[in-house]
Amino acid sequence: MIEVLDPRVVDLTLLKEMEKIIVENQFITYPDYEYKDEYFMMWVNNIRNNPTYRMIVYKENNKILGFLNYAVEGEDNWICEIQVLNDNKHKGITTKLLNKYVELNYNIKEAIAFIKATNLLSKEVFVNHVGFTPVEGKNNRYKISIDKLKEYLKNKEK
Repeated sequence: MIEVLDPRVVDLTLLKEMEKIIVENQFITYPDYEYKDEYFMMWVNNIRNNPTYRMIVYKENNKILGFLNYAVEGEDNWICEIQVLNDNKHKGITTKLLNKYVELNYNIKEAIAFIKATNLLSKEVFVNHVGFTPVEGKNNRYKISIDKLKEYLKNKEK
């Protein structure tokens, strides 16, 4: 089941469940990652203070298996993060989240993502598979037209 949430009204228990997925994936991507408890409230405060920040959550049996967070800043539509619980990767959850994202943001022309240079896994997925391309002159920023994203998602459904 997919839900669209406003982080300003989501309770901390759900955000804590999402944070567990983020932290698990951080340790996979960056084995030397050092987690600190204060990161959670920093993340919560950041997302709650951005009035355009939205969350798309994928759940099964009341458990979050993945989520996509995005924000609109002027004409830019940022995909802030896509996280899937490690045991549920390669099960089409990212595709479902991206489909909902496109459905909700039907009037935008492109999506932008920030991908750290050292995040080789995200680059593999979003650049090599989905089709994001580097934004010229902007380090670690990638974009994809919504039409190209729709085409990718349509091909995934085949």
